[in-house]
Amino acid sequence: MNFYFDGAVVPYDEDCATGVGWTWTDASHTRMEFCAQSCDPLTNHQVSDGTATFGCQTVVL
Repeated sequence: MNFYFDGAVVPYDEDCATGVGWTWTDASHTRMEFCAQSCDPLTNHQVSDGTATFGCQTVVL
């Protein structure tokens, strides 16, 4: 699973320790959330294109 904001990868960060990236919020990996510094551009309408890909190797921070 990978997420992209305007073509740039948003890396997986298991515990959001860096504040950048995204993490799973449940053990079954059906819910996720963006870490603070990755969420802010979304809530501030600074991302014009957000995409997700499944079935590929996850980019890890």
